[in-house]
Amino acid sequence: MLKRILKYVIPSVLTSIFTGLFVIVDGFFVGHKVGDLGLAALNVAWPLTALLQSLGIAIGTASGVYLSIYSGQKDEKMHKKALSSALYLLIFFSLILLLLLIFIDPLLELFGGTAETIPLAHDYIKVIIFASGIEVFGCGLVPLIRNLGYVKIASFALILATAFNFVGDYLFIYVFDMGLKGAALSSILGQLIATIISVGLLFKIKKLSFTKLDFNLILKIIKSSIAPFILIFSASILIIFNNRVSLLYGGNDGVAAYTVLCYILYLAQYGGQGVADGVQPIMSEYYGKKDDEGLSKCIKLSFIVMLVFLGSITLITFFMKEAFASIFNTTGNTFKLYSDGYYYIIAGFILIGVIRLVCCIHYATNKDLFANILVVLEPFIITPILLLILPRFFGINGVWYTYLLCQILLAIISVLILYITLKKIKKEKKIA
Repeated sequence: MLKRILKYVIPSVLTSIFTGLFVIVDGFFVGHKVGDLGLAALNVAWPLTALLQSLGIAIGTASGVYLSIYSGQKDEKMHKKALSSALYLLIFFSLILLLLLIFIDPLLELFGGTAETIPLAHDYIKVIIFASGIEVFGCGLVPLIRNLGYVKIASFALILATAFNFVGDYLFIYVFDMGLKGAALSSILGQLIATIISVGLLFKIKKLSFTKLDFNLILKIIKSSIAPFILIFSASILIIFNNRVSLLYGGNDGVAAYTVLCYILYLAQYGGQGVADGVQPIMSEYYGKKDDEGLSKCIKLSFIVMLVFLGSITLITFFMKEAFASIFNTTGNTFKLYSDGYYYIIAGFILIGVIRLVCCIHYATNKDLFANILVVLEPFIITPILLLILPRFFGINGVWYTYLLCQILLAIISVLILYITLKKIKKEKKIA
């Protein structure tokens, strides 16, 4: 089974990391061409970009769960309906999200923008929202392709998309001097590549079809997408809170320092999510087959893979503080603030993996209630409470302390929830 897990996990991790590189690549070019103010503006605009991407990924992931379950049950009719429902939902949200254009400036101010950063952030996010359909489909089709069994093609689509984003950033930001607007155009170009590859594959394997609307199944997918959406988007909700606190205690330099630390955090967040996304189709398949022994073995091996992967990332990152600062052209007071928070950020990497995997286990087996409880704790309860308290005593360092303490608390809660769930499953099996 380990060989099969790695077959799914390795391409999935590459896919997730290259998704994270979309943002990191933008930060690299903006940091060197525009400076710390550009980095701060990029972070202020990011929650809106993440909203589009998170919706796409969540719909694709939730639909993929049903694709895998129906595949395990050999139900071809419902399998087709699940794919068709995913396409309907991606189209619907692509159109709805265009309404964000009306509220750009107030939202940017809410997210921690200032008179200096809002105009730059506006240039970036306006382009992204105009192309919301490309963002949503580019992110939503990849997990669908992965759940159909085309793991390598899904990874290839993201890798090629990131390569185009890199080239686009160089051309639009450096050659044509388009600033953050150029960063947005290159991101759209990358997502367009991912969309074309995914749609092309669906045409080739004759899976791109629209069955009659099954509202019951669509509601199930929406319900199942809540946990992965909040899990993915929670990082952006946290960015909103942390931007405002960083601005209050560290000014634009504080926001810029937090931005660079976010880029480093993406290594664990996207990498850990990649492991979780990789094992999800296998877990859902065993769940669909009602193979409890296979599911239990898969869960144990998944934890081992997650701990080895994020443990290695933590070890490597420990020695790269100066290198990351150089990559993003971080200097002066921004570098000092960044240095103060660096080791607190990487200390939580393994904990992030545990939390994401426990959440994945629950939504992969249709236990949405536990998954939903888990994913709302960090952005809506624990972090806001800690941010109200710790920065008052420790200034901007309270932001870094909040992050690490939150991961510790969430990891403990995650393990307890998983223990209760597994105990309940064993009890139900004995009764049966």
